[in-house]
Amino acid sequence: MWKKVAIVFLSLLFIAMPISQVYAWDLSVPTEFVIVEDVSATITDFVINPTSVTQYQTVGFTVTVKNTGNVQLNTSGVINISDSGGNMVKSITLSSPSKDLAVKRSLEFTTEWNVGSTAPGTYTANATIYYDGKSTYQTSEFPITAPPTEPPTAPPPGVPGAGVVIPPIIPLPEALVKFTRHPILREARPGEAVVTDIFVTNPTKTDFGEAKISISGIVKDWLSSTPETVFLSPRGSKILNLAINPPADALPGDYKVVITISNENIHAENFFILRIKPYPPGYAKPSVTKVVEIDRERSISTITIEIKNGGSYVDVLEVVEEIPKEIAQHVNLLGFDTPPSEVLEADPVVKWIIEGLGPYETRSISYNTPKILDEYSPYVYWPLRQINVIYEAPPPDLIKISEISAPTLYPGRTEKVSINLMNLDRTPFDITARLETPANWKVTPDDIVTTLSPRGSSTLMFYITPPSYIEAGTYTISAEVLYDGRTLTKDATVIVQPAWAPPLRYILLGLIIILIIAIIAIAKMQRGRLWRGLGTFRGSSRIDMLNQIKQEIKSSRRQRRR
Repeated sequence: MWKKVAIVFLSLLFIAMPISQVYAWDLSVPTEFVIVEDVSATITDFVINPTSVTQYQTVGFTVTVKNTGNVQLNTSGVINISDSGGNMVKSITLSSPSKDLAVKRSLEFTTEWNVGSTAPGTYTANATIYYDGKSTYQTSEFPITAPPTEPPTAPPPGVPGAGVVIPPIIPLPEALVKFTRHPILREARPGEAVVTDIFVTNPTKTDFGEAKISISGIVKDWLSSTPETVFLSPRGSKILNLAINPPADALPGDYKVVITISNENIHAENFFILRIKPYPPGYAKPSVTKVVEIDRERSISTITIEIKNGGSYVDVLEVVEEIPKEIAQHVNLLGFDTPPSEVLEADPVVKWIIEGLGPYETRSISYNTPKILDEYSPYVYWPLRQINVIYEAPPPDLIKISEISAPTLYPGRTEKVSINLMNLDRTPFDITARLETPANWKVTPDDIVTTLSPRGSSTLMFYITPPSYIEAGTYTISAEVLYDGRTLTKDATVIVQPAWAPPLRYILLGLIIILIIAIIAIAKMQRGRLWRGLGTFRGSSRIDMLNQIKQEIKSSRRQRRR
């Protein structure tokens, strides 16, 4: 019997526990907890652009990594490129950005590689990102094809396409009319107009009169504004403004744009490389183009890097530039119109850090070297070493609403709703919490003001009463927490039962009563069995008991007859 009584007692205790919580009126119950550090990251995207590259062209690699843990990460990486036989042909180091990768933020590593004379075939690029002794990687393939056998020319009118300029790239012989300042390389985005200035000079005392200007190497329709003639007076100079507007469907590649000035007395030619970068129209990420221009009167080469942002706000953008040794062998030989943020190597490798790049904003970086090369290949085949892009993300929430707990509600009846909060920071926060409900619901108290201790948690209690006329169904309530100038919200769904449905605590009380009756019944049954057992061993007592019962029955019958 006592085993059954013990089972019933434990059942009652288990049922009584939630009932005791119903009548707990503490508004704040602080506890402590420990947060386990999660050091993790993943490569969310690995893009090779263009997807197919020709010998002597430049291919870009963009690796996007996201901090998926709960601690800041210092990241670096490497891109290893191997041929179909598994032989390594190129290894590109991705240096760490100057700023750690914050929780839930993403970082883009972008680098370029001029494939040069690398043999045609299919190549595999393996991007590996390292962080705090761990790593994550992705692989992708791309083909390298041989350049066309014919010299690069513009495609037929209306037909998109691009050529390849094979080194060496030798300047044209000087003529009576000199091109004193002009670009060697002009990079552009598809669908975006660029304006190029070309300075021409007549250094002689002869008046060459009017000369015709002709442009070749690109589709004529791309030239939106070009002078047709130029007057070259003795010792005079002119500026030719070329406005080039490549269409949005122009394929990436290099175009050799040739400028010719001629009449019956003179004939002078010059050229520059127009490179269409592989950025699709509406590119949402920051894009980078480069202009290399030479000034023969000043004997300098000027390099301009243009960064144009897409539609997202960029928190930090870093440009790492490695200057070829043919152009400058030491950083002291460079003149910076835009001083670098850091000199990584003196021979030279420099870094610019751009902070707060707004949507569609453009920034420029410019520097020069007191040197003009006799062969233009280093100007043309000069990839950017690295670009790091850290996008802005909303600051991580330092307070977390871990749970909103509510029982079943009934029209006109008051029930308790608990809100569990966690302080994820190592500093305390003063908070104000409110509970938003549908119209005409009653909430007590209006708000709770308390302090969350560092790495602490608290349970806040509110009491809500739906209107007596409300219909049964599901409704949304919302917890709102204000702290440190921020607002944190979380929604929860509550169920309202019909008014005639008994509350849960009454159901539980009925169960308790039933269990108590069951205990009494069990006890009585056990006592009856005990008496029967005693009668088995004591027969005389049993006979006396039966006789007494018979006498009582007879006496009861006599009383009824009377």
